[in-house]
Parts: sequence; C-alpha cells; structure tokens
Amino acid sequence: MATPDRNAADREATRRTVEESGGKLLAAAFEFLAEPLPVAGQAEEGKTSGAIQKSADEQSGARIRAALDSCIAKDESGRRRFSVVLPDDAALEKFTAAIAGAPNF
Repeated sequence: MATPDRNAADREATRRTVEESGGKLLAAAFEFLAEPLPVAGQAEEGKTSGAIQKSADEQSGARIRAALDSCIAKDESGRRRFSVVLPDDAALEKFTAAIAGAPNF
C-alpha cells in the first residue's frame, strides 16, 4: 500500500508531466499556426518593400513579446510557466470526451 506522501509525490510528478506535455502541445500549435504566414521581410507584390515590412514585423513582434514577457512567469529552472484556467467543469468534460474519442484511447 502506498503511503500518503508517496501518493502526493506521484500526483505531483503526473501534474508536472501533464504541464510539460501541454506546453509541447501549445508550442506545436503555435508553430502550425505560424507555418502559412509569410517570412518576415517577404512582401507581397504591390505591398510595402521588404525592409519596411520586416521592420514593422519586428516592432510588432517586440511589442507582443514584451506584453507576454510581463505576464508569463519563469519557474525555478528558468522555464516559462503558462497556466490555463478552464471556465467551468463542462470544459473539462468536453476535453475529456475529445480525448476519449481519439484513436488508441
């Protein structure tokens, strides 16, 4: 029989694994969303020059980065921690149903 401390340690290890996996999932989703976007500096025909577009993209990116940097904390090891708050229990139920309906579950 597992001790209460061991159960707590197991739950904490599982929580961290889920957090890390969620982070990987979000990173992959962001990479997927960015894939069809033009590379900074590549202007569409008839639009602003590449240099001007690149400068605007860099400025926008810097503003977004600064805003995110101010509200996403770092953990003890320097990794970014990004939490998600579900609006209610129904959201968890929908999430669970989606996972349960996925192949191999």
